[in-house]
Amino acid sequence: MALAQPSDVVESFDFTVCQAAIWYDKKEAAWKSVISAGFYPDLAARRLVYTFPKREEEAGGSMLRVRKFLQRGYSIQAPSLAGVITRIAMAVRWDEIARKNGDGYASERSVALIISGLLREVDPNITVDGLDVVDEHEAINAKELA
Repeated sequence: MALAQPSDVVESFDFTVCQAAIWYDKKEAAWKSVISAGFYPDLAARRLVYTFPKREEEAGGSMLRVRKFLQRGYSIQAPSLAGVITRIAMAVRWDEIARKNGDGYASERSVALIISGLLREVDPNITVDGLDVVDEHEAINAKELA
């Protein structure tokens, strides 16, 4: 299996503000980097732009990252939010919901239950109100370790 190129990895990230990679090239004995065209402008504007990545991921993953970014002061425009919602909606088995309801109709409540299940698969802690969720991507404060 061939190793992915850094540019391929960067293109698999779901938001432009995530599309950056740094690596050490042993052949050239140099550090290298690659970013998307929107990385710096969107990072400076604290703007989430969804990239519609072609990758395998849990359906609710991007939506949970939207929540985290919004908590950190980022904004998201309607087309990008629609893209994130669409990724979740595409994972819903509409015909199966309608069949289980017995009336050939997928109600909002039944779809909401399915989507909340998809979100829980990605982050089970979001179901507990008031829980101080630890973000494993945050740097650990040295004072906390003492």
